[in-house]
Amino acid sequence: GTTAAPEPCVYASQTWGTSTLNAFKFCVDGVTLSSTCIANHYYVSNSTISGCVPAAQMDPQCIDVTLKPPVCTGNNLRQMQRSSVITQFYICESENAEPTVINCPDGKIFANNNGWLGCFEWEQWRIASGCNTY
Repeated sequence: GTTAAPEPCVYASQTWGTSTLNAFKFCVDGVTLSSTCIANHYYVSNSTISGCVPAAQMDPQCIDVTLKPPVCTGNNLRQMQRSSVITQFYICESENAEPTVINCPDGKIFANNNGWLGCFEWEQWRIASGCNTY
């Protein structure tokens, strides 16, 4: 049989992020282990923090829990709009209608930034959203 080589420890004494926004890795006795943050918390590692941060304290470009449903007029019509839930987006189907919430397929993450518009895998989403906090 074939055995996979163990994943190397990036840091012996600190955590590091993965492409998935709420997951991180760490080493114990030279073995790389993975974990995830609790619900509504995301992993951040920068010059001031390394750990799980509540969604409300995240950079709004990455996670914005204050986003409200769009008003269905003007530029909001028939264009996907960000939601406070990163795996969902809004679409307005007609003038003054209630916006419809749509889930991204396959656990993908929604982005609407600098020409990027749609649901993306984590790695692509980080580029599209400008969210590189790990």
